Amino acid sequence: SSPPTSGRGMSAGAEAGTSALPAGMRRLARRTASALSSRRAWTSAPPPTSRVPSATHRRRFAASTTAARAASGPSGNARPAGHETFGTTAEDARTSSGVGAGPSNASSPPGSNVVAPFFPSGDQPAAIARCVELLRDEKRKVCCLRGATGTGKTFVVAHVVDALTREKPRPTLVVVPNKTLAAQVARELRGYLPKKRVELFVSHFSLYVPESFSKGRYVEKRSAIDVDLDALRHRATKALLETDETVIVASVSCLYGLGLPKDYVDARLTLDATSKQPNGREALGLILEKRLLYSECREGGDFVKSGQWAWESGSTHGQTGTRKLIVWPPYERAALELELKPDGAMVSFARRKPAETKTRAETAATTTTTQKSTPETPETATAARLTIWPRQHHITPPERLEAATAAIAREAAERAAELRARGDHIEADRLEQRVGADVGLLREIGWCPGAEHYSRHLAGREPGAPPVTLLDYLGFDSSASSSKEQKSIQTSSREWLLVADESHVMLPQLRAMHGGDRSRKLGLVRGGYRLPSALDNRPLNFDEFWARVPKALLVSATPGDTEAAWCASGAFDVAENESSRSGTPGKTSASEAAKRTEEEGVGMVDMVVRPSGVLDPLVTILPRKEQLPALAAAVRRRAARGEASLVCALTKTDCEDLAGYLCLIGGVRADWLHSGLTAKERAVKLQKLQQGELDCLVGAQLLREGLDVPQVSLVIVLDAGVPGFARSSRSLMQMMGRAARNKRGTAILFADEPYTTAMNEAVKEVARRREKQRRHNERYGVTPRTASRGSASASLSLFEVMASEIKETREAIDAVSLGDRGFASRAPRAEDDEEAEVEAFGTSADAVFAPSEEEVE
Repeated sequence: SSPPTSGRGMSAGAEAGTSALPAGMRRLARRTASALSSRRAWTSAPPPTSRVPSATHRRRFAASTTAARAASGPSGNARPAGHETFGTTAEDARTSSGVGAGPSNASSPPGSNVVAPFFPSGDQPAAIARCVELLRDEKRKVCCLRGATGTGKTFVVAHVVDALTREKPRPTLVVVPNKTLAAQVARELRGYLPKKRVELFVSHFSLYVPESFSKGRYVEKRSAIDVDLDALRHRATKALLETDETVIVASVSCLYGLGLPKDYVDARLTLDATSKQPNGREALGLILEKRLLYSECREGGDFVKSGQWAWESGSTHGQTGTRKLIVWPPYERAALELELKPDGAMVSFARRKPAETKTRAETAATTTTTQKSTPETPETATAARLTIWPRQHHITPPERLEAATAAIAREAAERAAELRARGDHIEADRLEQRVGADVGLLREIGWCPGAEHYSRHLAGREPGAPPVTLLDYLGFDSSASSSKEQKSIQTSSREWLLVADESHVMLPQLRAMHGGDRSRKLGLVRGGYRLPSALDNRPLNFDEFWARVPKALLVSATPGDTEAAWCASGAFDVAENESSRSGTPGKTSASEAAKRTEEEGVGMVDMVVRPSGVLDPLVTILPRKEQLPALAAAVRRRAARGEASLVCALTKTDCEDLAGYLCLIGGVRADWLHSGLTAKERAVKLQKLQQGELDCLVGAQLLREGLDVPQVSLVIVLDAGVPGFARSSRSLMQMMGRAARNKRGTAILFADEPYTTAMNEAVKEVARRREKQRRHNERYGVTPRTASRGSASASLSLFEVMASEIKETREAIDAVSLGDRGFASRAPRAEDDEEAEVEAFGTSADAVFAPSEEEVE
């Protein structure tokens, strides 16, 4: 049923007419009326129209329907008494003319390869030039782009990457806090940098329950691999080994182990007209199985799936005839048909077409299936050379596998003896039994469940040595070429660039991954489930990660203390720099402190002025006792103008109860959003807000970084004066920034005096930015304009973005060379690893959402 047209004009009270609400809103209102349980199932019976929020709810928000009517008045426009307003009003920013947001001579940097329908404007030209200058300084390794919400930080990053890699190409790694933002950033960079290969590298698990042992309870590992994400991982590593013109957008998965890049490169198979096989073409099947880890399809070439190979049935045999080999690499969108001579030389190859073109909903269903291709209608593309890359990233040569199994058996015997000496006979027997079975499988088939726990032995690393990760692929210098005679692979390192997006969230994530992983594995080692060497199957720790980074650009609207210290020193090892300057670790003189403050400004690049001319939101502070009626009245006023609102509560229960109150009594179309929803469910609600089907979303810690909804003109923060992480100065600024893309942007903070230091800092900084933006608009005659509404796909989940946007662009990206640049495809089930556990942050929809307390290990 469609929403009622009179809903927005309803006064607060039971006369809201709940029977006229849509079915979903009736269920939401009914949920609010039933105490505060967040787990109670919804029923289908219509709610009684006389129900009101519970007593607990009323105590929580300290409001009543009588106060709501008194505060809003007949028109709902009167402001409650006792409010405070900070910053200039919208009228202060109005000018007589102008549609730009900066000097009229703003233009794209000379020679730029960035493609966009607009030129850098506002603070963007100066920020681009300054970032490039700092990163070209040989004595400096890091700088920070401090850009306010909506200033176009991704656009500036694209220009900086292009400028730094134009003369001397080098790969770039963009790390982001979660999967969804990774897909969003990859989509934007593909549009800005069409001459580069922009790929996605995130965790390929759709389900992950890590193995653990705690308090006498053992939990076995359970996981499910998303074949689409695994295919994109293969595309990313393949691109890094083929060209320096590569941009990889990755989550914290880049910290976790991959196979050695040298083994991956050495295992590849290159075929052309001169690549004869010593044992003829029949030996290619054995090479695909033993060296590249593909499996043979016994049903024949018509039934080949991703990660398989087969000879085409009915193809020509004999000493002079050719024969077709069908192989489906994991990074291709369909199987390849190779026409081979008896000596193994390749005559030509063609790419089969996918079996069918599916809709988005049908494509979503294929995440649990394996796609087949149509053998009757292959594409007619051929090439002189074809390189087939391994099916898995972990490649272990036979000689190393033999040595690894022997080392595993020795360690198991030593550990079992140690456990028995301590009297832990049960743990010793358990360890011998489990490791013995694993060693037997490794010797027989080269794989076993939980093989990642033996990665130190399989890779031949020393105890305590850091794992091989995506960063090693970035630094691996490969001279492979498809257009010239094949060159040998060089093992020397190459320069690359790191971009840390939302660094105030990204840096704490990088720091926390190692500790949580080690704590869990220690329990497995003590319980006799794993060998001590399993502790070396881990992510990079914070210091190891930054020791591998040559140059870094940190990007954030609210950079933290770490970013400021790094900008002051120009390097990542801040403690070493402080010690060398002062001579005493941890102590700094007054003159040195003043010098450091000045140095921080050198490495920190500010962007405050938006290209749209929109000012930071006008901040209003209201007392908490009026928060519920004032909130409902403010949301109704915005809804009457066709604008959206966001409400930031503290807990999940508050989100659900307040959304129900706004629907049942407040007279608006509201819904809630928190970590209890899946990524797709969050995406649907955000999409409804974008399309005008909802007036308001109530969230806890999800309405923060990266949420780009220009329709939002009002952000309301409940309990803004409560001390803690959820209401820190950076958190408040991020939440208020959600209204910074609308020219009528307003932020309302509900708090009682005395206000916290964090709240005062946030309000002061927003007022400073607003004043600077206003002066800029007056100087250049700029009229603020609300940012474009964007497409509805902006709030899609990662899989939907990948299945539509990325799928639509990859054919154009890969059209240059069908031989060496494959399409993302349905990939085989890859080897197990540990990286999915860190992706709890990445279930949000189209935003960098800060993790809730339940999502952090």
